[in-house]
Amino acid sequence: MLVVRTVKGSSCVAITRQRGCCYTYKRVCARAGPSRRAYKYNAVKSESAAPELDRRDTDIRKLDVGITSGVQKALERKSSRSNTPNVKVLDCLPITSYTELLSSSGKARNPGGLNTVLESYSEQPADDRIPLHGGLPHPDAFPFSQLSVKLKSDATLTIDKVDLVSDAQQYATHLLGLPQLQEWTQEHVSLQHNPPAPFQVLISNGSNHAIEMVTDLLLERGDSILVEEYTYFYMVDSVLPVKGYHAVPLKMDNQGICPRNLRKVLEERAATGQLPRVLYTVPTGHNPTGIVTPLGRKREIYGLCQQYGITIIEDDAYYYLQYPSLQGAVPGLQQLVPSYLSIDTDSRVVRLDSWSKVLAPGLRLGWVTGHPDVVDLMALALHASLNGPPGISQALMIAVTQHWGANGFQEHCIHMQQVYQHRANVMHTAAAKALAHLAEWQRPQAGMFIWLKLSGVEDVDEVASELVQANVTVLPGKLAHCQGADAAYPCPHIRLSFANASEAQIAEGMQRLGNVLRKHEHLHLDELTVGPSDHH
Repeated sequence: MLVVRTVKGSSCVAITRQRGCCYTYKRVCARAGPSRRAYKYNAVKSESAAPELDRRDTDIRKLDVGITSGVQKALERKSSRSNTPNVKVLDCLPITSYTELLSSSGKARNPGGLNTVLESYSEQPADDRIPLHGGLPHPDAFPFSQLSVKLKSDATLTIDKVDLVSDAQQYATHLLGLPQLQEWTQEHVSLQHNPPAPFQVLISNGSNHAIEMVTDLLLERGDSILVEEYTYFYMVDSVLPVKGYHAVPLKMDNQGICPRNLRKVLEERAATGQLPRVLYTVPTGHNPTGIVTPLGRKREIYGLCQQYGITIIEDDAYYYLQYPSLQGAVPGLQQLVPSYLSIDTDSRVVRLDSWSKVLAPGLRLGWVTGHPDVVDLMALALHASLNGPPGISQALMIAVTQHWGANGFQEHCIHMQQVYQHRANVMHTAAAKALAHLAEWQRPQAGMFIWLKLSGVEDVDEVASELVQANVTVLPGKLAHCQGADAAYPCPHIRLSFANASEAQIAEGMQRLGNVLRKHEHLHLDELTVGPSDHH
């Protein structure tokens, strides 16, 4: 039986399909010392879970979790010994040993003295406990007795339950997030991604802070990290140089990371003893390129990471903003491109999700999904640095998810997908009209961006001053290069966002950009025509 460490009070449920049967992983507590608990994952055959799995994408439903020989052998071994035909227990799973992969910071992270003291009281009745240990303000001192918000649908959400209103204003005392929100998110992850291995969800303060936490747990200053050649600006500006990590660029095509290039990089690095241990990737609506990595490509990348022992940080902020075509039906939740988490048979994926793109960035909320050991350490890091995610935002999200009911999030995602599908189509159409023969780009399928390659331009610096004069703001692609805006990496790309500008501004912006590029093209032709005279 698999035994993993986790914090007290957390829960972990995963529904998987193995060899045609459905299994629900349920974690049960077993005492494991004064400051921590061990948890056993029982894989219980569950016919009631089948309808939930049947809603999943056909490709995922056919995914054979038993592809890993360790799982297959464990099932066969346990099945041959069991006297209970309706119950199968996995006595091992091929998981990554995160103890060996942790950085010195990750290994030093511990629950702290106060948590250790509280754990020693865990067997005592809570209703009879007299709390003289903490500096928590008394609820009577809080200013709010009720929270109320009005939605654009005119519905009013009122939060008036005393405990929830108090928790929203109190220091964060729930390590994984307020229970109602954490449990909703855990269930959503289980149904949406169907992770093949045990997992745990942590409510986070959004993806940026989660990136800092997980890299800090896994990497030392000076370590190398695999990243797409062009990557999220926050990684380039605030993580890689500040933390002292060395980016190893991976070439991309129109489906994301090129497996052949990744294999070549890993082989060369392994031969020199400089193999990176972590891959950071933005697989959906990639920032800045907008690329969506399909499931087949993800399987290739995942297989290489298995072969070389690489942990994958799946930063998927735009996952819910998918729209495979610029017109017609959108995927909702049922037809989204499956995630790395959904094929993670051995717990090497740490997945980062965010409410910023699909709801509101001002909430400063997201969630992290991964192996319970890693999530536990991230929870400790989160509380050490920010004292947990914002309570009032969590309370609002609890009210919103309760208002949504069973289908509300699906309906909300459909609406958001339609909004960005339309805006993407507006920019794509305007670009096709104004930039024909002046630039190349891929039709957007997710996210908020179009990635333009300017024709006849070696580096965007050539037209930078003209863009300023035209007063059209774009982001030079070189700023997103994982090794920084270095002159050694000339870049003809720019990133355009259709997220916030009005439709009229998008159309006018494309016209101004086209004018700048045409002027540059004419100047370049004039230089070629005039040239130096050839005197003999």
